[in-house]
Formats: sequence, structure tokens, C-alpha cells
Amino acid sequence: MKEKNVVMLVYNYFENDSRVLKEAATLSKAGYRISIFALWKKGLAKVEEIDSNTKVYRLDFVPFHKRVLGEKIFEFLKKQVYRKLVAKPKSTESVSKKIKRDWNKKTELNSFKFLFSSVNKHLTFKGFFAATKSEVSKLNLQPDIVHAHDLNTLPLGHRIAKRYNSKLVYDSHELYIHRNKPYKTPKWYKKWQFKVEKKLIKKCDAVITVSQSIVDYLEKTYRIPTPFLIMNAPFKQKKEALTDSNNLKKLLQIPTNEKLLIYSGGISFNRGLDKLIQALELIPNCHMVFLGGGNKKYKEYLTAVAEENNVKEKFHFYGPVGSHEVTSYIQSADLGIAPIENVCLSYYYCAPNKVFEYIQGEIPVVSSNFPDMESVVVGNDIGTVFNPDSYQEIAHVINEVMSDSSKMTQYKENVKKLTDTYKWENEEKKLLALYNQITHP
Repeated sequence: MKEKNVVMLVYNYFENDSRVLKEAATLSKAGYRISIFALWKKGLAKVEEIDSNTKVYRLDFVPFHKRVLGEKIFEFLKKQVYRKLVAKPKSTESVSKKIKRDWNKKTELNSFKFLFSSVNKHLTFKGFFAATKSEVSKLNLQPDIVHAHDLNTLPLGHRIAKRYNSKLVYDSHELYIHRNKPYKTPKWYKKWQFKVEKKLIKKCDAVITVSQSIVDYLEKTYRIPTPFLIMNAPFKQKKEALTDSNNLKKLLQIPTNEKLLIYSGGISFNRGLDKLIQALELIPNCHMVFLGGGNKKYKEYLTAVAEENNVKEKFHFYGPVGSHEVTSYIQSADLGIAPIENVCLSYYYCAPNKVFEYIQGEIPVVSSNFPDMESVVVGNDIGTVFNPDSYQEIAHVINEVMSDSSKMTQYKENVKKLTDTYKWENEEKKLLALYNQITHP
């Protein structure tokens, strides 16, 4: 087979994007040459070789408005615009009230602040747009396929594909227009994003996404051929045996007579993490660990929630660890939790990687009662679901599951049977079939 070039576009720093890494590894193994274009920041390599067929190019550029104003003046203006965005809580307020105000409540941006934010993002993206086109040309890549990850790279992907007569793949990691944000997006802006996605999605040679609900939504909303479902499941073959180096109970010094609950994934707002900590106070003989990375201030807030609810000694952070190591650590826990909140349609329709990681770690699962998660968890009898709005219900469901030893045994047996169902080794076959289909019509 003649070697084919793939240009992948991600609008982030590409530090630990498990889905993109898995897709690139699969395509590289099949003989494709992958070039991933991402943002650069200090501390990261501008060119990184993942394997013999895969390179990451992190682009160092200064957007037009920052070149005109200068970085210092722009940062000064930004502070002036946003300094009153979040009201400071009164010193007498409890931690939970302060958190709800600062993190879990979507902020209303006034028109000027939203305009400032939108112009900044647009001009920064234009800079990335120009830098990527220039680098693709300079490297003489002549891509056969352009793989755009999420809506924020689709316009760029379309332009590059059009220029080089390439096939265009749109990888919708979530419902981008309806994703979780700390502020409310004006209706007019959502309408504009909708028009962009509606126009460009019909120009794609293939659309792939992560859950059946999102497949159905995209097909019905934009009247396009059924998108390909490629779930974000982890590699099965990369799970290592349980040892002292990946046993969280030993690493965190959990008493042998106590259970360990685990949340795996990004530590971020509106994922139900504060409610999970509140629930811990109502769950006897249990510790809880959050395995992953996140915003430092948000982690400080979660620590404060643990203190306020008298569970600081039972609550732990660990990691982040490499995406290929996650399931090796998960297997030492007793129960995996996926407490995502229904704050946006993208979350409600999600099929989060963490649920598949728990399955590969061979532990039972309790999750929010959203359609795709419930289909996996309840449909395969590997756990149960709860209403994520109530920490009391979360605690009740966890206690009910943990106290029924026969049910836990049944869940564990069922989970083991699923490790060959929800694994990347199955999903990559779909990806390769799709690439073969669009390159050999």
C-alpha cells in the first residue's frame, strides 16, 4: 500500500489526549504517516516524535491583536475586563456556598465581556489557522486525509482538505455547541456556531463520534448519513498486573478493612465531584480517590469541601498517570463512579471514557442515569445508576451496592465478561475500515 499522509488538527496543547493518541497509534501501525498540529506553550516540545510514523507539531505564533498591542498591554486589558466577572464571596460564607458561586453556577457575561472574549478567541484561532497552513505547506505534507478533532478545527480542516483535494474526517468528541462552559453562551452565538457546523459537516467525507445518542443527534439535526460510532474505549492489552507500584490502596495507605471508591478523569467543574465528596460523609468504611489532573484552584476547592464535610482523611488525589496506565491503577479500587451532572446536552449524551476504563479495570460501576451510560452499566448488569443532582441519593446507591456482597460478586463476574467488548482493539477496526472506505471508494 502506498503510504498515505494524515493531518490531524487539535486546538489544544496535546498533552494527554487519549482519543487522538489511540487513533494515531492505530493508523500508524497500519502504515499511515500522521502529522498532528496543536498549540504550543513553554515547557512543551515544538516537535515531538510519538513513533516512527507519528509527529506532533506544536505551533508557536503570536496572534495579530497581541502583535499590535503587545502581550503586556493585552494581559492588562484582559484583567480590567474580567476583574468583576466573579463576585468575591463574603468572608462569612461557607465553602459550599462559595464554590457554588464560583464554580457550579454559570456566569452571565455582559455584551462587552463576551465580545472581548470572542474577538480574542477568533483572532487567536486565525493565528493558529495561518500557522498550520504555513507549516503544512513548508513540510510539503500533501495530506490524503485531514482529520479535524471537534468543531473548533473543522473550518481549518475544510480549508486544508479543499486546498490539497484531501478527504475530510470530522471527529466530534462531544456536542461541541452544547458543551460544558463556565458561562452562558448568547443564543445568537450558538446560532452562528450551528450554521457553521451545519454547513461544514455536509462537506465531510466521514463523521465519527463517541456515543449512540450523539450519532442520532447529528444525523437527525443536520440530515446527514449516519455518523460512525467509534467509542472512546481504552486498550485492553496495555493493562499491567497489579503490583505495589500501581496498587492505590497501598500507595494511599488505605486500611485493609476499608473499601476504595474511584473517580477517573479530568478534575473539573460540573462533573459532580463536589457532590461525590459530600456523599462520602454518608458512606461508612470507605475512602475515595480522584485519579487524574485538573485545575489547581478547583482542586483546592474540592479539598475545602472535604474539610467542611469532615472527610479530608478519607479523600485523596492521585496522578495524573499516563493514559496507558489508568486501567492498571483502577483495578485496585472496589467501585468506579461516574457522577457527571446534567448541565449541558453534551454531558447528558456522553459515553465517558472512564466507564470503559472501569470495565477494563474489572470493577463494578455506578453512574449518572444518562442514556448511554445507563445502557452500558444497567444493560450489562455491571452496576447501577443514580440521580447526580442529589448527593444523598449518590450515597444511598453506593451504600446499597457495597453492602450487597452477592450483588457485588455478580457485577464483578459480568464486568470480566465485558473486557473483550468495550476495548479499543474493537473500535480501531471500525476506524481502519472507515479510512479504507474513504480512500478506496
